[in-house]
Amino acid sequence: MGRNTSHPSVGQIGSGVRVHMSRIASLSNAVATWVGVLSAVTGGYMALDSYQEDTRKRVDERQQAAFAQVGTFLGRDFVPIRDKVRAYVQARWSCDGQPFQSFGLSETELSTYIEMFDMVEACRSAGLCDAATVERFFSPYARSGFPVLRDFVEATRTTNKALQLDVPFGSGFERLAGEAPKGPACGG
Repeated sequence: MGRNTSHPSVGQIGSGVRVHMSRIASLSNAVATWVGVLSAVTGGYMALDSYQEDTRKRVDERQQAAFAQVGTFLGRDFVPIRDKVRAYVQARWSCDGQPFQSFGLSETELSTYIEMFDMVEACRSAGLCDAATVERFFSPYARSGFPVLRDFVEATRTTNKALQLDVPFGSGFERLAGEAPKGPACGG
């Protein structure tokens, strides 16, 4: 009897299975690779989206903190001090030689006004207040006020020298003034 050659032998079947298994393994590896790539891309997108959302929240929080400082500066508790200081500063720029006391200002009120700028600058430099909002709102006041109040700031720094402060009195006020004019032509 002859052998039937139309049916594969056991050796041929085993070889065919191994080829199929090898192809399945290759296909499985390719699928796993693509699933990993897609997962990484999706995860990266989600992380980026989360980062952008956190950044927006931080910007909003810094703007809110800056506007809270503006609110304090414009608030009814601070208005009397601010208005007296502004009247004194404007008078000095007009070469009115009257002392600040004649405008109803005390040293404590002048210190409070200047310390407001120091606090705002500390908030800005720590990254807690939006820098653009702080600059836009407070710098004009500091540029006109610092040249007039420079002598008071320097006298207070001299008095406070023994305290060895890390941040001298009026440094935020001075920083926000930036390149302020030297002072009134009649001598500050």
